[in-house]
Amino acid sequence: MKKRGLGILSGVQIFLLIVSMISFSWILGQPSFVSAQSATQSPTRTGGTNSVGYSKIHTYSVDGETQTLTQKVIGGELKYYGNDGEIIGDGVVKGIATKNNLDLSGGYNYVVQSSLTKSNLQLSSLKVGQDLGNGLTIKEIGNIDGKYAGTVSVPGGQEIPIEGSGSTRLGSATAKSLGLTKERGIPALGITTTNFLGGHLLEGLTWSLFVVGAIQLIAPLLGADSDMTNALSVAATAGIMSGKLAYGLFGAGTSTADAGLLGSWLSPTYATGIGIAVAVVVFVALYKKDSKKVIEFQCNPYEPPLGGADCNKCGSDGLPCSEYRCRSLGQACELLNSGSKEEKCVWVSKDDVRAPTMTPSTSALTERHKYTNHETRPPSLGTKIVRDDSTNGCIKPFTPLTFGVVTNEPAQCKIDIGNMKKFDEMKFFLGETNLFLENHTQEMRLPSPDAIAEFGGEELIIGADGIYDFYVKCQDKNGNVNEEDFVFSFCVDPTPDTTPPIIEDTSIRDGSPVAFNSEKIDLSLFVNEPAECKWSVQDKAFLDMENNMSCSTEVYQQNANQLYSCSTQLTGIKDREENSFYFRCKDQPNKPDNERNVNTQSKKFTLLGSQELNIIRFSPEANKTLFDSTESVRLTLEVETSNGANEGQSICYISPSGNPDSYIAMSDTNSFKHSQLLVLPAGTYNYYFRCIDAGGNSDEAITNFQIETDNKAPFITRLYKEGVDALKIITNEKAECSYSINTCNFEVADGIDMRTLDVEKKVIHFAEWKTGQTYHIKCADEFGNQPAPDACTIQISASTFE
Repeated sequence: MKKRGLGILSGVQIFLLIVSMISFSWILGQPSFVSAQSATQSPTRTGGTNSVGYSKIHTYSVDGETQTLTQKVIGGELKYYGNDGEIIGDGVVKGIATKNNLDLSGGYNYVVQSSLTKSNLQLSSLKVGQDLGNGLTIKEIGNIDGKYAGTVSVPGGQEIPIEGSGSTRLGSATAKSLGLTKERGIPALGITTTNFLGGHLLEGLTWSLFVVGAIQLIAPLLGADSDMTNALSVAATAGIMSGKLAYGLFGAGTSTADAGLLGSWLSPTYATGIGIAVAVVVFVALYKKDSKKVIEFQCNPYEPPLGGADCNKCGSDGLPCSEYRCRSLGQACELLNSGSKEEKCVWVSKDDVRAPTMTPSTSALTERHKYTNHETRPPSLGTKIVRDDSTNGCIKPFTPLTFGVVTNEPAQCKIDIGNMKKFDEMKFFLGETNLFLENHTQEMRLPSPDAIAEFGGEELIIGADGIYDFYVKCQDKNGNVNEEDFVFSFCVDPTPDTTPPIIEDTSIRDGSPVAFNSEKIDLSLFVNEPAECKWSVQDKAFLDMENNMSCSTEVYQQNANQLYSCSTQLTGIKDREENSFYFRCKDQPNKPDNERNVNTQSKKFTLLGSQELNIIRFSPEANKTLFDSTESVRLTLEVETSNGANEGQSICYISPSGNPDSYIAMSDTNSFKHSQLLVLPAGTYNYYFRCIDAGGNSDEAITNFQIETDNKAPFITRLYKEGVDALKIITNEKAECSYSINTCNFEVADGIDMRTLDVEKKVIHFAEWKTGQTYHIKCADEFGNQPAPDACTIQISASTFE
């Protein structure tokens, strides 16, 4: 089951997400790299007045009191003033800066540039004499072929040259002139640029690599899985790069740098917010945590509700109450007086409040085993199963054991390994059925204590000591349940295993045919205990057999029949021959060879090579037209097969469309002759045949036919006297005709037969001519269509032709 990340974040995951957000939030807000140009180089001075230029104030604390150190440019020279306004010498300044971690880098030029309040102005917008604040003005500005150049006048008579394109920011131009240009990129690789957008993208790439590396290293140590680690890495990269891209396009810039390519309104704080938002969205989209939930289900018959509170609802919907409908309303519902007018669905044993009794079932118990106690529960609380031919009474490991209980009324029983459980909490139905029965039988195979200990340790696995207690509870149809369990106790023999494994079954029945041209075929053996198995085409010792099998070697790898499978692919199968294979197995795969048991006799297994299966005849034949007199025509499809695995014996299927899922088995099949009765209206039909034999050989065929229906009696198209003594009539179709000289109320077969010369066509019919005689003629076609019993096909008088 997949769940979205934010909905199920653990404490560690939230911590990692917050750390990554804070880290690139800090990165986005950091100042960029300063170029290696001298930050203290003063521009050329053109004057020497003592006017105050720019200043920058640094604060620090001494004994809890705030002190100031002020950088000022006076008369073009950089001076430092203390809290009392007195000039401080360079040595004292250096000590103050070092002790209080003050950044005084940049000197004169840094102080000048820090007072440039209109750094975002583009050069193309500047005008001569324009006031820039803090005593700065534009002295000169010009444009030649789109390249701008000029000077900025500062207090003290100094001038700062500026140049660039029309979109170049004033702050960027003056910073370049003062040697304070910001270069961004990957200095370690020598990749830097003064381009505002490009520099920020390169910085983003640098920090992305750093943060991703940190996440990949630290996140797994804090318990994050690979999916979460990778999602955090991608989210961090997306957040950093998105924030840097946004700032590179719309950043407000600084007094020592250019601004965004498309605008200058976005502050570093908002760019950080964009990055965080993108990171969160990417993380939520990518990170999905796998959570597993084991769902157990059993395919059992439908269980009506316990009791019979709803019995009286049977028939309340206006439909008849049947036995099935009555019993489906409750376990205790029964239909009384069935078939009579007093038929009624009632709750029988409504006042029953007693739980069913349980007695150990002797008939269910495996031979040569016995119960130590045969008493009924209650009052008996259980019994012990012992093996007769064992010194310790324990059952053999990996050997079928059956046991059970007999109840005094139909009951549903469950079995489990834990006591004091409620009936509904118990996991397994006794005998693997939820039916209400009186006889309940359970079969199981249990491993040896040694095998269990190898798998998981004696302290961890139930049955590791070889002793088992199985608890049984039963409930009747009214829901009465045994409050106390009935316990079956026994032990599994802990002595060393000296019995070789037993091959109990195979996935293909021994002696089965295989399909023609099947040179190889998959096969599984089913062994009573974990083992290693081999096979050969000759009867050899286990060590000499050439072909290994893939086997279930762990004690918990039982299949539904409590057996262990070994699979392989048999090769070298020859057609039309008997192919023999030999198998041997060796048990206890996890033990030394001297403690293992091996088959000294091979299990022989035979497959019969076959030949192709052929459909040699089918009907109706292709392109045939079938006639009948009814609206719906009864038709029998027939197929005959030959050869194959067993002289043509096969199962044949038909389909009106040929789609793989549309085939159904013919009603009379599993032989070499197959048939299916159909009832079809008039029309054109295609039918597909597919026959498959026991070896898997198959053949296919198709037929098409047309059905025409004739439900009208024949009629006479011509009649006349032929010669001197013959009456001749012609019918529209093949028919049998007869006549009566008295009435039309007769059967065709009972009348005077009219002869026909063409026995195939039967459309020309003759009668003896007698002048003055009336002929009541009646005709019937080959489908039995004829006039009504008292009607004629035609009535004629011989005098008409005189």
